Amino acid sequence: MAKQQAGSDEGGSAERPDSIKEDEQVAVRRGKLARLRESGSAFPNDFQRTAACGDLVERYDALDGETVEQQSGSYRLGGRVVAIRAFGKATFLVLKDGTGALQLYIQKVTVGEAAYETVRSLDLGDIVGVEGQMFRTRTGELTLRCTAVRLLVKALRPLPEKWHGLTDVEVRYRQRYVDLIVNDHVRRTFERRARVIAVMRDFLQERGFVEVETPMMQPIPGGATARPFVTHHNALGMDLYLRIAPELYLKRLVVGGIERVFEINRNFRNEGISTQHNPEFTMCELYQAYADYNVMMDLIEELIGQLVQQRSVDMQLEFAGQAIDYRRPWARKTYADLFALWGTTFGVGDGSTTCNDGPGDLSNRNYVYVTYEQYGGPTAVEANDVSASDNAQNLEVYIAVSNDAGAPSLGSVWTNPVASTLQ
Repeated sequence: MAKQQAGSDEGGSAERPDSIKEDEQVAVRRGKLARLRESGSAFPNDFQRTAACGDLVERYDALDGETVEQQSGSYRLGGRVVAIRAFGKATFLVLKDGTGALQLYIQKVTVGEAAYETVRSLDLGDIVGVEGQMFRTRTGELTLRCTAVRLLVKALRPLPEKWHGLTDVEVRYRQRYVDLIVNDHVRRTFERRARVIAVMRDFLQERGFVEVETPMMQPIPGGATARPFVTHHNALGMDLYLRIAPELYLKRLVVGGIERVFEINRNFRNEGISTQHNPEFTMCELYQAYADYNVMMDLIEELIGQLVQQRSVDMQLEFAGQAIDYRRPWARKTYADLFALWGTTFGVGDGSTTCNDGPGDLSNRNYVYVTYEQYGGPTAVEANDVSASDNAQNLEVYIAVSNDAGAPSLGSVWTNPVASTLQ
C-alpha cells in the first residue's frame, strides 16, 4: 500500500503557527469546546464510517485520475486531523486513522457556510467525520473531495511539534497514546505483538495444551527468585503478593490431571525499572507431563520457527545488525560448551574479555563478568572467593569460571549464592 504524505503537496499558505505556548493553546481549545457545548452536543456518537483511509489508498493507488473518479463511490471516513492547509474558501486536511492517512479537499461552496466554519476552527489532533468521493489533484495525489464534514471530538492538547515529533523516550513510554498518534511504527509493533500472541496460542492449543488462568494474588510468592509487590486483602485480613511467576499453580494443574497446560500471563517483580525492563510484564509458561527437556526444546524450536515464518520465508531475520538463521535443528550446547567457546566472560554476548566500566582484562584471572542492569550494571566476582557470594546475594545468577589450566572450564553456578551451591 502506498503511503500518503502527512501534508498536502498543493501550493499555498503554510501550516498554522505553533509558536503559542502549550498552556495557551489548551486554553484556546477549551474555549472552542465550551462554545460547542453551548451550541449542542460537543461529542456526537452517531457517526458511522463506511471505509478506511488505508483501504481507499490501496484500492485506487494504481489508477489514473479519470479512472479514480469513474470508479469512486461515496465514502464516509473518520479519523484524526494531522495537517491543515487553508486557502480562503478551500482547505486541505490530512486525515489519519488506524490504517493510514489520506488527504481531504473541502470547499466552502460544497459543504456550506456552517460546516466550513467548523473546518476553519479545527486544530491539529481533532477527530472528524467526513463524506465524499475520491479524485486526484493536479499533482496526482489521491484525495477525498468532501461533501460533508462533522467535528466528532475536540482535542484539548496539541500534538508534538511537526518536524521533531515525539522522540523523548520517557515521554513515549509514559504517554503511549501520544506515541501511537505520532509514530506509525509503534502501532505496527502493537499489531505484530498481538499476532505473535495469537500464533503462540493457536500453536499450543493445536498440540493439546489447555490455556488456564491462575491466581495473580498469592499467599506465598513462588516459582522464581524476585522481590514481590505486597497488597492486602481486606475481606480475609491478610497480606498477599502479586505473582512473580505462575509456575507453582500450573504444576498443581498437571498433578490434577491437565497433562498439557499453559498460561500467557502478567507477572510483577518489584525490582528496578528502565525502558527495557518493566516490573510488570507478560510471559508464557507451559508444562507437559511425560516429557523431558529434549521434548520441550523440540517444542520451542518448532514454536519459534512458526513465528519466524510469519515474517520470513527463508527463516532468517536480522537483529542488531546480525542475520539470524532460525532453520532447524538448532545447535544445542551445555554451559561448559559455551564457556569453552566464548572464554572466561559472561556478558552482553560478544565474547570479549574486556568491558567498559569493568575490571579490565579478565583473560588470565578467575573472574566472571555478570551484567545485571537493575543492580547497578556490570559486576566482577572472584570465582574462588567465598565472601564474594555474600556480596552477590542480590544477583539472580552467579557463575564462577576458572582457567588456571589455560583453558576455561565450568566452575560453580549459584541460583542463590548464599543458600546453595550446585556443582
